[in-house]
Amino acid sequence: SLEQNFTIALRIGFPVLVIGTIIASLGGSPQSLILFLMNAMCGGILALARRIPFRARAAWAIFLVYAVGLVEIIGFFHLAGGLLLFISAIIGAILAIGRKAGLYTLFITIITLFFLEWGISQGFFAPQALQSSTLIEELVSSFFIFSSIASGVYFTMSAALENLNNSWHLEAQAAN
Repeated sequence: SLEQNFTIALRIGFPVLVIGTIIASLGGSPQSLILFLMNAMCGGILALARRIPFRARAAWAIFLVYAVGLVEIIGFFHLAGGLLLFISAIIGAILAIGRKAGLYTLFITIITLFFLEWGISQGFFAPQALQSSTLIEELVSSFFIFSSIASGVYFTMSAALENLNNSWHLEAQAAN
């Protein structure tokens, strides 16, 4: 079932998160380390807790993926890694919770990227790992590329999931 697969994925993903936390502590900032440690603790709770309802565990896991992506972008300016984590959060939301959760996650990630670009262009902050004159250009191009890809992934996954559900309902009705 979906819940069993989700639990297995968490139990495999949790040790990977712990390893990432250890690596982040070697070369990252203290703020990034704190965020990674908080994510690792929450991931451990989610991986082991069975009494928390599935939708709540799924929503929290999706938020953790989003948070790690945000730390990747702000703390280390790993745009590719951060954007892939954002796309993973969108896909996870669609598959685990549903189309509406995927759409909310899509909007949240696009709005996050917009505000990051705006904050950097206004000089409110700069990513810790990169101080470059091409920073704005990289962010703007990444914003549009990510928005395009994430929207495509959202609509493709939603359509595929809806068609799969419709086929399953038709097959179940035919069997009766």
